Amino acid sequence: QSQMSLHDGKEVLDEIWDEHPRMTETQVRNALAVFLFKGEDVFKPVGALSGGERARVLLLKLMLSKANFLLLDEPTNHLDIGSCEALEDALSGYDGTLFVVSHDRYLINKLADKVYALTPKGAELYHGNYDYYLEKRQVQLGKEEQEAPQKVNLYKQRKEREAELRRMRTALKKLEQEIEGNDAKRGELEERLNHPEVAADYEELTRVTEELTKLNARSEELLSEWTELSEELERQEAESEG
Repeated sequence: QSQMSLHDGKEVLDEIWDEHPRMTETQVRNALAVFLFKGEDVFKPVGALSGGERARVLLLKLMLSKANFLLLDEPTNHLDIGSCEALEDALSGYDGTLFVVSHDRYLINKLADKVYALTPKGAELYHGNYDYYLEKRQVQLGKEEQEAPQKVNLYKQRKEREAELRRMRTALKKLEQEIEGNDAKRGELEERLNHPEVAADYEELTRVTEELTKLNARSEELLSEWTELSEELERQEAESEG
């Protein structure tokens, strides 16, 4: 998470190759392609990468380390959808043991064969994936609700929950639109950096680089907000369905 092991002065290709010199350039580029670094992307300076891109480089280094046990704390944080899918595919082919702490239900559902839920009573073990955990948890909640007295107006509660879900879905859609717009601006600026006239103009190069840095930071903020809101929406939808 701290990303302290990366070298900002290196290109992405060398960041991996220097640690695995016995690999051929083709092997290194193929490994980077799995984590969505393709074509000229492998020559990007590490210091110019966004937080999500840096996380992908770190995850690749971790996968190439040949460790037989990986402890991952929220590995999909700051990753876009494509990066999350690349990570899931890589971890699905991992032969060792994974211990993953995550709020990403899709990641857990795809990878886990055991789920530990932390409760006020301690850790509870469920032998299955996230869907299995939800199924068992709903059964438990059903029993608890039967035992508890009905002290609330269920109709009013349902209407309030539906209104809140609508509000959250609208907010999530606006966030997704802002993310798309921000990504489009980043793409335009990255293309400008490749233009010879920009590279030859120090002031313009500085301006474009600074603006791109701001957009990258905003991208991380938006993805964090989107992740938090989508997780909360999923939780409330699951409660509503239950």
